[in-house]
Amino acid sequence: MMRLTLPNHMTSNKREKQKLQTRIRIKESALWMFAQHGFSISIAKIANYAGISKQALMYHYPSKSKLLEAVMDDIESSSIGSLLQFFSLLLQTNTDQNTKKLEETITVFVEKNLWAVLFLRLVLENQASYLPESFQSHHMTIIKELEARQQRGEVRSQIDVAATFTNMNMLLLTTLATAQTQTSVSDALGITSEAWLKRRIFSIFLMYRSTLFPH
Repeated sequence: MMRLTLPNHMTSNKREKQKLQTRIRIKESALWMFAQHGFSISIAKIANYAGISKQALMYHYPSKSKLLEAVMDDIESSSIGSLLQFFSLLLQTNTDQNTKKLEETITVFVEKNLWAVLFLRLVLENQASYLPESFQSHHMTIIKELEARQQRGEVRSQIDVAATFTNMNMLLLTTLATAQTQTSVSDALGITSEAWLKRRIFSIFLMYRSTLFPH
């Protein structure tokens, strides 16, 4: 019986498609693992989560740094924008318009939960060099602006601005990272887990705003 042989370009296209699918699976798995465990997670554990061998993963991404860079290359602009907007609103006066902006920002925040967790974890682990430059510079600008306002007497004098900002990031990270385990809380309140998460983030924002500003 004669065996049919596919033309070279067809087999090549099939291999490229398989490579692309494998890379997508690796990056999706890496996003989840980096977000949940931070940069300390091993390549072997990421590979295991992706359902491939460590060697197969490293064929596509030869180091953990290269893998994280590839993950960050896929970031959506809305993910960056929602985080920057959230922190920027700390500097604004508490008006109805800004409250509406905050609610809209938190909605995106919740929808992009995994990206937000990854961003916050990298900041807190001093791995911010992997984050987009716009996020790094904006983050520092907000801290400097709060410190400048403290010098003018607009922020409570006894507050360590940088430490307070770090504490807010930690609380946000914990809240977002454990959101899936809080269903009993949302059930008890008679609301969806998403509604609970939005409410919780909103309260964190208000708490830290009142901590920083005397009125």
